[in-house]
Amino acid sequence: MPALARANRVMRATSRSCGRLNSILVLIQASEYRSARFARAAATPTPIKRESWTFPASFVREQLHSSPERLLVIEANGDCMAPTVVSGDRVIVDTEHKTPTPDGLYAIRDALAGIAIKRLQVVRSAKQTHVKIISDNPKQESEEVPLGELEVVGKVLCCLKLF
Repeated sequence: MPALARANRVMRATSRSCGRLNSILVLIQASEYRSARFARAAATPTPIKRESWTFPASFVREQLHSSPERLLVIEANGDCMAPTVVSGDRVIVDTEHKTPTPDGLYAIRDALAGIAIKRLQVVRSAKQTHVKIISDNPKQESEEVPLGELEVVGKVLCCLKLF
């Protein structure tokens, strides 16, 4: 079983009152990882915490339109995606969505095998399909790479912000 699938678990909790079942709440756990601009090369991201994030199953199913074994929580690091995603924000990523369509926010492997959150835009041409890697921060430059050279970790489904 892949490390990512092994790290994600489903917990079931029930609430009883006077012997009757009041409700069933299925909680989804997803492991957390840190995005890094200067990470060491690794085959999979390194967990930064032993704890997992827990989400109601209805949120995962109805809002994220995903399943628990596909989810990954990544802590943003740096200002490349500011103001959309700032350092310390967490994003929930669907690891099964590996093709950058439609255009949007994705977690990708950077040149040093770290994980970066970037806006991806597919650029089709007669020769070869490229992907424009965009930082929302206007001070950061965009770059373009051939689609085959880009490793997509997954599509960003939502951002968890602390105020």
